[in-house]
Amino acid sequence: MLAIALIFFGLTLISLNSVQKDTGELGGEIGRLNEELKSINTKLAKLEVKDFDSAKIYAETKKAVVMIGGGAGFLYIKNTQVITAFHVIAELLSDKTVEVFPNDGVHILIRGKIKFVKVDWDLAVIELEEPIDAAPLMPADVINLTGGERVLAIGNPEGLKNSLSAGVISGLAIRRSSPSGPLISTDLSLDRGSSGGPLINKNGEVIGVISKSLWNLTFGFAIPIDKVDQLIAEGGAP
Repeated sequence: MLAIALIFFGLTLISLNSVQKDTGELGGEIGRLNEELKSINTKLAKLEVKDFDSAKIYAETKKAVVMIGGGAGFLYIKNTQVITAFHVIAELLSDKTVEVFPNDGVHILIRGKIKFVKVDWDLAVIELEEPIDAAPLMPADVINLTGGERVLAIGNPEGLKNSLSAGVISGLAIRRSSPSGPLISTDLSLDRGSSGGPLINKNGEVIGVISKSLWNLTFGFAIPIDKVDQLIAEGGAP
């Protein structure tokens, strides 16, 4: 019996040593995988920054941005349709016409008719009398926007035509003064001359319309582009 007990005890020690060895190896493997994952995440972050070529995006989109009054606007979906912030054209509402100054290198100005407005949303749609020779901007999918995404804004701050600002999305903010619902907040440096201009993602798509009319803050807001689509679909008397 003693011999059997000793044999059993010996086998148990061998099994425990084997388990401890396997556990140690597994822990080491997990540690190695964690380090590899950190390295991959670092590389992906660098690739994301590299993928965001602000100079390229600016070159591809700047001609779609126009000057209207003391603010900005942009060609949207078609090259005869301009989107801007309502407050940019509010004083021109009685005339129902505006002068748009393109950046296509061809036109000095083009007249346009105020087609739709949504005062509560600070949005306006303008139909141009003739097309601008520039590719219009297209809408981005704003459903899955997250904080930290890199963005560009093009506008006319202090009269500086087609001035570029780069930054990130700070988040989606809900403010009582915004009947349009959640707004896109950004750390971009903006002023009233930026109002009406586009907030653009890394693909050169519009995610929102810059608005600086309601908030005297150090950071900016943009009305999500799906509100523009809603305005165009539903219409709104000028």
